[in-house]
Amino acid sequence: MGKCHIELSKQSIFTNLNCNTREEVLRVLSNSLLSQGFVTPNFFDGILKREKDFPTGLQTNSIGVAIPHADPKYIIHDSIALGILSKPVTFYEMANISNKVDVYIVFLLALTDATKHLRILQKIIEIIKDEQLLKQMLKQNNEELYLLISEKLLTTDCV
Repeated sequence: MGKCHIELSKQSIFTNLNCNTREEVLRVLSNSLLSQGFVTPNFFDGILKREKDFPTGLQTNSIGVAIPHADPKYIIHDSIALGILSKPVTFYEMANISNKVDVYIVFLLALTDATKHLRILQKIIEIIKDEQLLKQMLKQNNEELYLLISEKLLTTDCV
């Protein structure tokens, strides 16, 4: 099995991110990927459209998480951006689009391959199930988050 090659840079990890809306969060995260050449200029609009049609908010016992992503046509290099928010922003729930979720952690996925996408989602779900790990993530600095996410997400096999 080959390892996934997914770009994760410290420039795409944000701690204590102060945003007021999900659009603002998604703009910051998508711009970080765009500035590194990982996505096309239409990636942000693609995320908004997909989020409107297929919301990505997930409520854990205590911390809301969102896993937005866009159509592969907007992606140049597989990559991930991560935002840890200083205050929650509202996303809509994946399972019931009429429910709101106060989100503190956003994993923005820019992945082209369906198998790779599924593997990374499985790894994120493992993280989300670990309440202590989520709480730890809220307190970590950029370097600590980079090491944690690299270990938890990027050590997965893709095939």
